[in-house]
Amino acid sequence: MSEHQNLSSVIKETHAKLRKMFNEKDSKSHELLWAEHCSKEEVLNEYATAMKDLATKHWSKSPYTRINWCIDKMKEYFFEGGLEKLRMKDERRLKHHGMTQDNENILIENCLKLPLEEKVRLLDVGSCYNPFESYNFVNCLPIDLCPASPTVRRCDFLQVPISEGLTEYEDTISCLCKENFDVVVFSLLLEYFPSSEQRHICCEKAYEVLKGDGLLVIITPDSSHQNKNMNMIKSWKLAMENLGFTRWRYEKLQHLHCMAYRKFGKKRVFSDNYKLLFIPQDSRKEELSNSKPNLSLAISTG
Repeated sequence: MSEHQNLSSVIKETHAKLRKMFNEKDSKSHELLWAEHCSKEEVLNEYATAMKDLATKHWSKSPYTRINWCIDKMKEYFFEGGLEKLRMKDERRLKHHGMTQDNENILIENCLKLPLEEKVRLLDVGSCYNPFESYNFVNCLPIDLCPASPTVRRCDFLQVPISEGLTEYEDTISCLCKENFDVVVFSLLLEYFPSSEQRHICCEKAYEVLKGDGLLVIITPDSSHQNKNMNMIKSWKLAMENLGFTRWRYEKLQHLHCMAYRKFGKKRVFSDNYKLLFIPQDSRKEELSNSKPNLSLAISTG
């Protein structure tokens, strides 16, 4: 096996073992199973190292990476008229229908002010090695369950509480501030979680920490052709709308689905909304002992 394949195998097998553990949970709760997984420092460190090496040694060779996509969309949204155009479109639509923002269930509290007075405040969840560090228009707080770089703060986003007041961020993050960020990035994050409930919690927390009109950028891997998993993408879109987001940009790259959601409305969460945040692997039973790792999920995701 090549180095690339070995690293990809680490990623795939970690995901598969975690899903298997959740599928065979017996009487244990998801919370206990997740805590058990988070206590396996050797597994977490191996995964973090593999992700960093894949990204910096292999995916970075791609002419257009997931990080490029995130940066381009942030520039377009904040500095090239993206958000301004959306607000003008909102105003025209409301005027045409003779409605107010309250009638339309539009979020108006603590919205972003343009032009930005400071750098774009970015929360990079599952950052691994802090890929946004070199961009001078970004003020990034990189967090990860197991950092692969000393500039990344240790934090379990799934469990971290959200605070109403301002918080000083230490090496280990004990809480995050509500409505404190312009952008949240989930790059190759949601598919790590073995249950749709966990993905839903993460998206709810992203809503809480974003300012009004803030941007949630989601990158998830898929090496299939454009339309194979479009039911999943449509389902995610509906789930996010129920959480108070509206999709601004979507693009299918060769190995990735790239999405940007605007925090725009008030949450109207249904009890089973989490079921909409499924991934294809949710419906598969992993038979690790009888099959070779499928590397397609981790190959060349840029």
